[in-house]
Amino acid sequence: MRLSNDLFWGFFGFLTVKLVFNLAMLYIIFKRLELKRPDLTITRKFLTYSWPLTFSNLAGGILTKADRYFISYFLGPAATGGYNIIYSAASFVDTYTVPLRKNLSVYLPKIWDRGEHGLVKERVSQALLYYFVFSSGSLVGIALLLRPLAKFVFDWNPDKFANLEWLVGIVGLGIIALGVSRMQFHILHLKELTKKRLLFQIMGAIMNVIVNFLLIPEIGLMGAALATFISYLMVIVLAHSVTKLDFRKDLFVRKLLKTFLLCILLAAGLVFLPKSDISTFAMSLSIGAIFYLGAIYLTGVISRDEITRLLFDHS
Repeated sequence: MRLSNDLFWGFFGFLTVKLVFNLAMLYIIFKRLELKRPDLTITRKFLTYSWPLTFSNLAGGILTKADRYFISYFLGPAATGGYNIIYSAASFVDTYTVPLRKNLSVYLPKIWDRGEHGLVKERVSQALLYYFVFSSGSLVGIALLLRPLAKFVFDWNPDKFANLEWLVGIVGLGIIALGVSRMQFHILHLKELTKKRLLFQIMGAIMNVIVNFLLIPEIGLMGAALATFISYLMVIVLAHSVTKLDFRKDLFVRKLLKTFLLCILLAAGLVFLPKSDISTFAMSLSIGAIFYLGAIYLTGVISRDEITRLLFDHS
């Protein structure tokens, strides 16, 4: 009992000393500051801008998680676990948006404040093109290599999913669409249209719930994959109605066509390359990655100067 009392008073004394010290520091800081009454106009403007973003996160959570709920309800926890693995694997393609979005968030506001709104749209369009190129090749590799990878590395039997490759592909296309919408949202934020973002995500979430409810009982996990793709695609279309990104259609279409053809060649190669054990799997993965990266460079789909300009030119 004595030890308990000693611990209590020791802890109480520590907190008291820390509180007194912090209050003294706050007093010193506030005494040196020239405090003014807050400008309620600015505060109101901040709240008007930011509150839709808070609820956007909630709508986005429903948009990304509704499929798991309906799978669990209609198909059971085993199917949910398998779909989680598929979704997590396909989500790798979203990692390409991280450096792009971080760099866009650094210099887009500066360009926008200079009044160069056309340049903002051009930079976002370029980022989307590069995202399509890298995420498409990665998705092909994930879709065709997840089955052997699961056998070698994970304690999971992918043979229960006869259409595994198609499931990964369709879910991955939905996640690519998610990444596109996230980059479109940069322009909505600059235009201070955060309420539009909230509206678009709510509509996408409603579409996701409806399509999952209709398709999962009929076609199982493929219904969840299609719901993911359709709902994210809807958000893209809605966002584009506001952002109106200006693509150089001749250049954009030509590069996308080259990317599509290279993805077909990559898929054909990965199908025929050996993947019987972990060493041949690693060899096939390396050959596929080297082929695709080399091909997009040699065919002019993307150049080193373009990437350097996008990632490091903040002028």
